[in-house]
Amino acid sequence: MAFGLFKDGEELFNAALEEINRKEYDKAAKTLEKAIDKKTKNVNIAKVYIAFINVGKDLDNPACYDALNASLKDLGQDNFKFGLTTFATDALMKECDAMSKCIRARNMGDGDKVSKANMMIDGAKGLMVAVGDQNLRINEYYSGHALSGMRMANAIMAEANELLALDAYWTDPQKAAEYQQQAYNYRRQNGESGEENLKKMQQYSKACTCWICGRQVVGEGMHFFQMSAEPSPQQIAGDKNELQRSLSDSHDIYVCRACYTSISRRADAISNEYYQRGIAELRATEAALRGQIIALEARVSRLQSDIMMLRH
Repeated sequence: MAFGLFKDGEELFNAALEEINRKEYDKAAKTLEKAIDKKTKNVNIAKVYIAFINVGKDLDNPACYDALNASLKDLGQDNFKFGLTTFATDALMKECDAMSKCIRARNMGDGDKVSKANMMIDGAKGLMVAVGDQNLRINEYYSGHALSGMRMANAIMAEANELLALDAYWTDPQKAAEYQQQAYNYRRQNGESGEENLKKMQQYSKACTCWICGRQVVGEGMHFFQMSAEPSPQQIAGDKNELQRSLSDSHDIYVCRACYTSISRRADAISNEYYQRGIAELRATEAALRGQIIALEARVSRLQSDIMMLRH
């Protein structure tokens, strides 16, 4: 048997297979690279193994799935074995393609919520078609946990609809509530409670009459808010024939966004005015104290000089 640097490509390839069986993946990847450099005849499957190992090291990196997908296209065989597990080449290629798209969509910034959501929806639909109710093979191999393509797709569809709801809430609260309903349905399919979606559906659909201007508004938390106040029972009783203007069991009233922001900004301006006035008075007091300290230090200095003169 040849040793170290004197192993040929096939010996290195076989050594890498043993390392894979022992789950020494980093070591196996380095050995496979050496086997490729030594012109192993198993170069295509060696590249697949390296790419498969790299995916396992970073399951949330779309580039790793792309690299594995590319290496599988050049493999030229219907299936391959990694360790003790056999993978169908075509199915794994579809999984890699769908996972890459889903991860890229999820990793997009939230600046353009609609574009991100639409990409997530496309990716999730691809995952439904490519994997469906079957388990994600790569995730299962490395994590040991079964996660079906449909379950992951449902989670992504829920997230996408929640993004669309956030985008729509500013201009169309009712449409936003419909997106939250869709998100709720997908979460329920995954066995989740969807409690947060239900809460937001109620919040988005809630309507009131602004206590201050009388405008009717839909969409709590965005288009109207609760404010602390002290309406009298007579005032509250006068609202029975209108959309709710206050919470009958508390001192909160409903105020539309326009009134709320105008009051808040005026309050901020008044607060800032008092703050600036307080700072100015504090600085004036500080300056006066400094003057007194300087005067006191000068007196002490003179007394010290007088004492020194008396001693001499």
